[in-house]
Amino acid sequence: MINSREYSTYLAGGSKETAGTSSIRTGSKVPIPVSYETARPNNTQITYIDVGVNIDVRGDRVEDGKLYCFIKADITSIDTSAATNENSNFPKVVRQNLWSSPIFAPIGKPITLFSSDDVASKRTMQLELTATEVK
Repeated sequence: MINSREYSTYLAGGSKETAGTSSIRTGSKVPIPVSYETARPNNTQITYIDVGVNIDVRGDRVEDGKLYCFIKADITSIDTSAATNENSNFPKVVRQNLWSSPIFAPIGKPITLFSSDDVASKRTMQLELTATEVK
């Protein structure tokens, strides 16, 4: 394992009409040039993109020792290995892993929700969940 992060949230249960929702947002806004004039570099127009981790959970119920919910995860980063140089006017390469799925997670046991290859290396990106029932 090269890198690991831990995020926690609380999700209140209820019927489908009153099911709890929870969101985790962590990251940065990165400036990206959208236009550039070589003769007038001060006229460069910039937009900002969000990079980091966004996780949305919509809970359904706990039944038979399992959490039934829907999870959407968006993990975005800037590929620093693709940078040409610091003064480059070319946009940076943005890497994104986006998953969404209904989940049936056993209470108290870690489960890998999503797994995908890193397109720029031989590494794998995984999202793991451990659901804990609070009574």
